[in-house]
Amino acid sequence: MKNYVKALAAFVFILAAVVFVPVTSQAEIKAPTGLKQTKADRTGVAFSWDAVPGADAYVVAGSTDGKQYSAFDEVTYTPSYTITGLGAGQSLYVQVVAVTVDPDTEKLIGSDVSDSLELVTSPDAAAITVNCAERTQNSLTFTWNACTGATSYVVYDYSNKQVLTTVPAATTTYTRTGLVPGSSYGIVVKPVRTSASGFAASTNVSALYNVYTSKNAPGKPSTSDFTLSIPSVRSKTVSFLAADLSRQADGYEVEVYKVKGGKKVKTLSASNGVRTNSMSFSKNTPYKYRVRYYVVNDGKNTYGEWSGFRYFHRQSVSGKKKWNTASKNAKVKLTWSKVTGATGYSVYVSTSKNGKYKKVKTLGKNSKGFTITKIGKKKLQKNKSYYIKVEPKVKDGKTTIKNDATVVYTAY
Repeated sequence: MKNYVKALAAFVFILAAVVFVPVTSQAEIKAPTGLKQTKADRTGVAFSWDAVPGADAYVVAGSTDGKQYSAFDEVTYTPSYTITGLGAGQSLYVQVVAVTVDPDTEKLIGSDVSDSLELVTSPDAAAITVNCAERTQNSLTFTWNACTGATSYVVYDYSNKQVLTTVPAATTTYTRTGLVPGSSYGIVVKPVRTSASGFAASTNVSALYNVYTSKNAPGKPSTSDFTLSIPSVRSKTVSFLAADLSRQADGYEVEVYKVKGGKKVKTLSASNGVRTNSMSFSKNTPYKYRVRYYVVNDGKNTYGEWSGFRYFHRQSVSGKKKWNTASKNAKVKLTWSKVTGATGYSVYVSTSKNGKYKKVKTLGKNSKGFTITKIGKKKLQKNKSYYIKVEPKVKDGKTTIKNDATVVYTAY
């Protein structure tokens, strides 16, 4: 028995010193078959093969190029082997020889060399950094750096660790589509190295840390989602408020333009649900304003689409109510300032401030006043209050604007 052990030790020593070939090739012992990889991490691999009848031990040789093989120093007495001290994302090729010793002659008998097997280590997932390259209302495009040794990448949803896609190593980008505007989505990217036999070496997804979470762009606001506030009839300042009822946004931005000439006069912003600072405006000048929502990613704003325009202007209107004592009928004499770009003026009257207004007169662009004596066929009465609006006709392109800041003049 001592001679048997010495013989094996000598055999391994010989194999370690020369190119890997069996000492003898005889029919009594067959070459190992069924080589397969069973385990991998970033620095080591394990593999096994079918036990060879009559084999007392096995010798394993490795190669980095699949051509020149050198035997490892130790023999294994089971049909499996573990190799450590390797680099991440690498391939190592192995072959195995089965060995036995004739107990009578102590002659070494080595099988033919097995077929080669490519072993692979896991790529270093920690080396990957994920970013978001593009955000739209319904999609997010993620990118990451190439990982050494990866033959593919598996992309997971961060929240539930479900696989979203698998892409080849040449692809380092993925676009998630069909997303809810203004919502947060994350991915995890796992690099994989797959051998020729199909073994995939990778880090367990639960241990991955290359997470990137991003909000996609908010949706387009409706023109009913925002409004303005002017403190009083005499005020020359205005502020704005947008309400993101879908809770998509972190804030919003307002742009204000003059209707005539289209010059932008102001950009204001505020957190969602908070009124903007005030801006000054000129009376008798029509303005238009629009809103877009934004979300914050990495300290920077990601904007959604602009809304359609709304309009406002404040016109200088004054009046005086007079009545005829004998007839007990009244009249209201109105005067106003011309509004920039107006092509005419319409006068509306109501007996209730929030009631239905009836148009009583349409006037040309050079008109600066009008005396109201009746509403329809009904004459104005001495002891009745009337609510009056003067609406200039102003167009923005082909659109006749609707004023968000109409002044109601009250005649008592």
